[in-house]
Amino acid sequence: MLKINVALGPKSYPIYISKDLLDLKQQLMTIIDQREVAIISSKKIAALHIKKIHKMIGAKRFRLIIVPDGEGAKSLLTFEKIIDQLIDLKIKRDGILIALGGGVIGDLTGFTAACYQRGIDFIQIPTTLLAQVDSSVGGKTGVNHPQAKNMIGAFHQPIAVLTSIGCLDTLPKRQFNAGMAEIIKYGAVQDKRFFNYLLKNIKPIKQLNEPELTYIIKKSCHIKATIVEEDEKEKGKRALLNFGHTFGHAIEYIHGYKGILHGEAVANGMLIAAIISHKLDFLTNKEVIQIREMLASYGLDKFKRRYDVSQLIDAILLDKKNTYNQIRIILLNKIGGAFTYSVNNKKELDFLLKHALQQL
Repeated sequence: MLKINVALGPKSYPIYISKDLLDLKQQLMTIIDQREVAIISSKKIAALHIKKIHKMIGAKRFRLIIVPDGEGAKSLLTFEKIIDQLIDLKIKRDGILIALGGGVIGDLTGFTAACYQRGIDFIQIPTTLLAQVDSSVGGKTGVNHPQAKNMIGAFHQPIAVLTSIGCLDTLPKRQFNAGMAEIIKYGAVQDKRFFNYLLKNIKPIKQLNEPELTYIIKKSCHIKATIVEEDEKEKGKRALLNFGHTFGHAIEYIHGYKGILHGEAVANGMLIAAIISHKLDFLTNKEVIQIREMLASYGLDKFKRRYDVSQLIDAILLDKKNTYNQIRIILLNKIGGAFTYSVNNKKELDFLLKHALQQL
């Protein structure tokens, strides 16, 4: 078992990484102690993993709240239904919520925990690769608005993250590949050596070899934890982790949050951002090819459809990361070196996007 500490003063918490979820029984029992527990999950995910939770803390120790599968569950309507059930269950302020699932469940549970009785504790038990390396760490919680992704939310740190590599055994290949997008992102924005490691170990990673999987999950969590410690509420450096996300969120919006996974959209966004970085003479063509080939190894270089530039721009202008009428995107000046670039106006953004889409 590995342990990474996210050092945020009184809000610090551990990330535990183990081969099997049952290996974390002692850690979970110590954290919850005698407190009331409500687990939030979906029917599909609970069917796969809830028996192990039974073995860890006992079936009578918690209440299970089921929400729908998919991005559509990340809504104010689902949030309200969870609150109704928590009130019916008489969960008090010293209770604990547990997010058992992927990024949607984690974001939704975290947001509920941030709001219920003005804030209660929650634990992340991420069951997808994307959630294990990204959304479960850092305390960004929220739900979607019909006009934009994650427009309603709060920074609310979990009190622990319990990650089991064994959960990935039941993960569909497409979901695994989508999670790899966020891992590739860490190398692209922060650590060229890690990026090169990912390039050299594509085969064992795709074969779910435990040593390589353990390393890339640990390394990704460590990179994110270090950045979150420096910039918890995304006032500076943490914004660099949005590489690919501005364009990716716009793509998700155009799809109506259906038919495309978050990681797939982010991968598309990273490729667009890399091509724009090259167009602006920040990134070499060789580096763009490396990023494209890395994404292609996991089928992440494919686009679900041809996108209309005006549609993308309209969605990008809704992005919450834009400030003072500036359109901010994350670009690369090298693999391992990300920076914030301010687009002067819609005309420039239109020019850059048209160029990028022509190169796909």
